[in-house]
Amino acid sequence: MNNPPIERKLARWRGILKTRTKAAEPFTRKQAVCLSLIAIGAVSVVLVSIVWVFVALVAPNLKASAESLAKSEEAAQLSATALRSSLPGHDVRIERLFAYNLKLYVERKPFENILDADRKALMAKIGRLWCGNIGDHWLARVSIVDIQTGERLSTHLCVFG
Repeated sequence: MNNPPIERKLARWRGILKTRTKAAEPFTRKQAVCLSLIAIGAVSVVLVSIVWVFVALVAPNLKASAESLAKSEEAAQLSATALRSSLPGHDVRIERLFAYNLKLYVERKPFENILDADRKALMAKIGRLWCGNIGDHWLARVSIVDIQTGERLSTHLCVFG
């Protein structure tokens, strides 16, 4: 039951459909150097991204070191005093965190009663007092937080001045 004509036809079709591949040539020295530089750049971007995510998202929630607490005491008091002067009769709670981040806790209602333009000017003033007195820590920020809910009401980033 061997059918040779069909096998010959199949062999011919296999030959037509078979793709011919060229043998891969090895990389030249220049190509190898370029690929190495691309790999180093990609790894560097990934590492910088991981560090940035840590500093931007995780670090503001960690406790401050004793050294940074001592160094930033005056700046925190100045910032809180500036906020207290705009909210007479209301208390301001200070919390200093890792990477020279500062949270000032106030009641929401009196803070929101400040006009928007005045609130922006107040945040700029508090930010200058904080950022100007802690030194060159461009990842630092000052946040005004609602004392009851913990919701952030306003923020000033030192990197944006």
